[in-house]
Amino acid sequence: MTEITYIVNHPVKLSDHFDIPVDHSYWDGNSYKTIKGKNPYPDRKFKMKFKELLTPKTNFIKNHCKAGLYIMFFKDFKKYYVGISTSSASTETILKRLRKHRAKATGSAVKINHTNTKPFGWRTFAKQRFKKFGNQDQLNDCYLAVLSLQSLQNLIGDETKQLEFIENQLSSSNHPVIKKIISSLTDENDCKNWTSFNGTNTGIAHKHEFIYNIVE
Repeated sequence: MTEITYIVNHPVKLSDHFDIPVDHSYWDGNSYKTIKGKNPYPDRKFKMKFKELLTPKTNFIKNHCKAGLYIMFFKDFKKYYVGISTSSASTETILKRLRKHRAKATGSAVKINHTNTKPFGWRTFAKQRFKKFGNQDQLNDCYLAVLSLQSLQNLIGDETKQLEFIENQLSSSNHPVIKKIISSLTDENDCKNWTSFNGTNTGIAHKHEFIYNIVE
């Protein structure tokens, strides 16, 4: 079986690489509503366009955010989210997915489904953030780590399922990759107080290794 190599890139502060404008529309920090019973979104005016949620100001997306996995770390809440993006043209890019996550985290009204996987999801998280930051949340506590694939050619079979397997593994804060990234962001040696809140699928187990590109 071919071994797949994942390159764990050094985490970067999201606001260093993206303009993250404040959503100035009024929100009470709690209310959501639905359209025809579907796709809950914050009960506030649609003032922001989707592409305005995150605007790249460096070449980080171009250079690092291709197929693979990405992890968003929210330091003030000790929460993190693991996501995937495949090389398929039909798959959402990492940038598009990050824009959706920004809207969910800050409770911004754009026409996407503001999911809330139990016991803890984006809507619960947005309410917590609003209590702390009010209407001035620019995700200044958010750090992004990208796990890129050394070679897409080594992915044999279902790319999504293989990435989901790694996503599942990284959902444990005891995983060596997560511990190494968190230790690079904080002075904490114990990561047990951190929790992930992404959905998990079993995926397909495969032989793999991690190469670290993390500055100690």
